[in-house]
Amino acid sequence: MNYSLNDLIPVLREAGKLLREHFEGKHLIAEDQGPAGEGPVTLKGEHELVLGVDMLSQKLIVDAIKKLRPDCGVYSEEMNTWGEFKGDKRLKFVIDPLDGTHNYHFGIPLWGIAVSLVDGQNKPQAGLIHIPMLDLLLHGDGKTTTLHYHGEEMPAKTSQRALEKALVAYDNQFYRLGAEAMDIYKELTRRAFTTRITGSAAFDTAMVALGKYDARVWNKVEVYDVAAAFPIIRGAGGVVCGFDGRDSVTIFDGRVAICDGRPFANQLSPLLGASRVG
Repeated sequence: MNYSLNDLIPVLREAGKLLREHFEGKHLIAEDQGPAGEGPVTLKGEHELVLGVDMLSQKLIVDAIKKLRPDCGVYSEEMNTWGEFKGDKRLKFVIDPLDGTHNYHFGIPLWGIAVSLVDGQNKPQAGLIHIPMLDLLLHGDGKTTTLHYHGEEMPAKTSQRALEKALVAYDNQFYRLGAEAMDIYKELTRRAFTTRITGSAAFDTAMVALGKYDARVWNKVEVYDVAAAFPIIRGAGGVVCGFDGRDSVTIFDGRVAICDGRPFANQLSPLLGASRVG
């Protein structure tokens, strides 16, 4: 079966253009020269915002997928249908229409869009990540990952650096992660060359796939935050694993790391409280 998402690339670019225009209208240009801004802001949970542009981007992408692939399931972050997802045996799309909402709200240009195609056994088969402010778009199918950048296409490859020379990205929501997550992060700051907490899973995944970062660690990740990372990172030569370093991790496990390769995963897993995997 062909798991290509090439027909959705124009859709993500359109959604990215919409988000960028509203972002620039609020943060970078005079208010009367740009779009209306981010739209209404609501609080969906503790320290969790939803913006009007979240919903605009979601509608644009969902409507396009339903038209292009009417036989597939469609699940997006701001939908209330996630209780049906795991048991849905169709091919299905997983959408994060604006990953890094808080960055967007506060004027930080580190945010993106993620879409993945997941099979009936809930295994990600293909993924797209778009970072509009950098004009980066990645398409991976688990075997290869392609970077689309300013009209050019080129293979994306991970860095293959050792831990002591590495940049490792980490979770930002310590208020819900507990003391263990802080202990892991402290250990990473001692062992890695440097660390980053950007607040965007899509951005961090793109950076690992392009060899800029070497790993990203999630202590409690949602399906829509991580599903696209599986095929994109693996297609770029990297590893998606659990805290034990094993590749058998699923999109439901919560504790997930993406690494530039197997040697790095073996170095990282002891820091996450697990033993080395051969």
